[in-house]
Amino acid sequence: MNILKSLSIIRPFNIILSIISVITAAYLINSLIFPLIIYTIIVVISFVAASNILNDIFDISIDKINR
Repeated sequence: MNILKSLSIIRPFNIILSIISVITAAYLINSLIFPLIIYTIIVVISFVAASNILNDIFDISIDKINR
C-alpha cells in the first residue's frame, strides 16, 4: 500500500480542522499551556484517525452499493 492511500484513509483535512478546534477551544478558555495542548492534539489526532478508519471498515458494504 502506498503512502498516499494510507494518508487518504485518515482524511488529513478533518485532522487539520480538529487541531484548529483544539487550539481555538484552548484559547477561548484561556488555557494555552504548551505541553497540555500538544498532548491534547496528539489524542485528538489519534481519535479522529481511528474513527475515520473504523468508519471506512464498517461502511464497506454501503459504499459498494452507493458507488
